[in-house]
Amino acid sequence: MKKAVLVACGLILIAGSAVADNDDDVPAVKEIMRKLYGGRNGLRAALLKNLKSDKPSWDEIQRQAEEIAKLGAAIGKNDPPRGDQKSWEKFTTTFATNAKAVDTAAQKQNKLAIQTAFNRMGNCTACHSAHKPRKRS
Repeated sequence: MKKAVLVACGLILIAGSAVADNDDDVPAVKEIMRKLYGGRNGLRAALLKNLKSDKPSWDEIQRQAEEIAKLGAAIGKNDPPRGDQKSWEKFTTTFATNAKAVDTAAQKQNKLAIQTAFNRMGNCTACHSAHKPRKRS
């Protein structure tokens, strides 16, 4: 009986550490924003540039869109940097849903649907006003 309890406790500890490790893999909000919107090097700029081509590289677009979907899903796993949790959930759910729609449209090679989903990922100003940490003066 003691052995069974010890084994069960060990399994619980192992499972708990696996869950904790997964939480460490969630990129911070700032990192997600940098990867998505970081100027010419951001995924958004690269994807839109690819879409403007007469012969877009669909393999590259699909790879970029898949990464956008992963980052979109990850943002809501963070706590809001500032502001209300319910508001954060609303913004990040919209963001994630439309990031997934970008990926779905890319798999179908649908330029218009990609652009539409990207434009619907969220209201940047509203989310930043509610949740982006204020700069210190």
